[in-house]
Amino acid sequence: MNEPSSPQSPTQSTTLPLRSLQEILHNRIIQKKAEMHESHNRVYNDRLWTEIETLQWVLAQILTLLLRRSQTT
Repeated sequence: MNEPSSPQSPTQSTTLPLRSLQEILHNRIIQKKAEMHESHNRVYNDRLWTEIETLQWVLAQILTLLLRRSQTT
């Protein structure tokens, strides 16, 4: 019952989800930046900024993984 799927190298099978996650994170960062406004409570903006920095860190880790994978192929 298991039909063979299209052949993918191990690099391709992990790169595609990473690329998808990269796009999601990038869009989320844009969304969070749009939520910030100087008229909002400072605590609210600080919390948003912490979220943005965390998302940027995760995005940087993904980019590092993708770079390493491209150098090994």
